[in-house]
Amino acid sequence: MKKQYTFLFILGVSALFILLTGELMFSTGAPPGKTGSPGDNGANCTDCHAGSTVIQEDWILSPQLSIMGYTPGQDYSIIVAGYKEDALKYGFEATAEDENGNKVGSFTADVIGMTQTISDGKAITHTAMGTIPITDTAIWFFTWTAPPETVGPVTFYAAINAANGDGTNGGDQINLSNFTTTPATAIDDRPYVHNLKIYPNPSTGAITLDGSCLLYT
Repeated sequence: MKKQYTFLFILGVSALFILLTGELMFSTGAPPGKTGSPGDNGANCTDCHAGSTVIQEDWILSPQLSIMGYTPGQDYSIIVAGYKEDALKYGFEATAEDENGNKVGSFTADVIGMTQTISDGKAITHTAMGTIPITDTAIWFFTWTAPPETVGPVTFYAAINAANGDGTNGGDQINLSNFTTTPATAIDDRPYVHNLKIYPNPSTGAITLDGSCLLYT
């Protein structure tokens, strides 16, 4: 009987050690492949945290990419932000993929140390400094560099953990968010002139406008 108790005690200590070690490890950054994206096979923070999954709009965003689209090789600012009342710690992982689930472009961490790149720059996550919220709100800034060639629509995926901070992996809320950008539409900057005819001229009644645009190549 004593041997059985000893075995159960060792087993319990081992489980507690694994649980706490996992909590401490993930507080310094998420493991790769947990963004909820197709390229990650839908895997997210619930693989390690016993919490619910909630779909959120605009928890990852880039106004410039949403409005203008992307130009190959250019840098764009990305924001990941979340809010949950009474959340004491936050974490996240984000990535960018084409329509086939291929990772595209590369990420650069912020200069103040709240984010770090993983997966050879194809994904980005929090640091220990980046887990502390400001009045229940977490926000991270980082940069995405578009691929050197156009790859069609690109979707950004993020999994954000709003944690209760109790030192375990239980009772957390996992939030999934995404947005899609498309290649920027080229603007033709060649000179052009409008030909506008107004008749009859002069007129004291109705007039006709006849216009055309001539493009010089």
